[in-house]
Amino acid sequence: MGPGLPNEGPGAGPGWADLHTHSEFSDGVLAPAALVQAARQAGLKALSLTDHDTVQGLAEFVTEGMRQGILVIPGVELSTLHQDLEVHILGYGCNPDDAALRDALARFAAARRRRIEKMVGNLRALKVNISLEQVLAAAGKGPIGRPHLAEALVRAGLVRSFDEAFEVWIGRRSPAYVEKYRLLPQEAVALIHDAGGLAVIAHPLIGRMSYEGIVNLLEVGIDGLEIKHPKMYVERGEQLRRLAEERGLLLSGGSDFHGGLRSQAPIGQSVVPFAYAEAILEKLRG
Repeated sequence: MGPGLPNEGPGAGPGWADLHTHSEFSDGVLAPAALVQAARQAGLKALSLTDHDTVQGLAEFVTEGMRQGILVIPGVELSTLHQDLEVHILGYGCNPDDAALRDALARFAAARRRRIEKMVGNLRALKVNISLEQVLAAAGKGPIGRPHLAEALVRAGLVRSFDEAFEVWIGRRSPAYVEKYRLLPQEAVALIHDAGGLAVIAHPLIGRMSYEGIVNLLEVGIDGLEIKHPKMYVERGEQLRRLAEERGLLLSGGSDFHGGLRSQAPIGQSVVPFAYAEAILEKLRG
């Protein structure tokens, strides 16, 4: 596919963008092309695909963006561990063919598989009769993860809901939980930068993340902050926007769309100004 830069998309002007979404190549339910089509139907002018630990869907995503005439920004979402807190970092505009990035993503995929195998073993030891094959069927094309395990548990009738699966069996404080492989934030940022991309902290100030922790994280070379997310309070988004403007950082945000049981919000309901996408594009090309 070549360098991970977005297509030209529509011209400058008002409009809306969703810069955080997931496809079937991660833990979403839509194909990348269908994701672009849904964004177009929702009236969006820009969209980013930020699948967890994979770039497999980006070629299809970019091709459909060009066909639909919508600005698409290729992305990826990497998991990191900072002071015992999980921090997700979005990489916008990375070259998906970068060798170091590909190697890191292969390590993530292998670690994800080992983790789910252990969690399935833990569940079976707890008399929860689920198999690895059932989880793989739920995962489809993407790297396997806990959302696929939760979906397999729902499909098998072993829990009533996605939330119950996490709360009772596979959440951080639940009996079948296994820690996952993560990079350090500085490692993730270096991977993103070396692949020609920009590093943006995903959904900050949600959960146990503190404002002071975010400020501290900026020192590893962060390029921007998400200030809009379905789970983020408006006042926290404003606090982050002020921080970003003080530090000269990019602004981002979106729906964190997954679809089906996993969705945070529909495409088109948690959006940011199109100007945010334009600023990201300008910095990628600068």
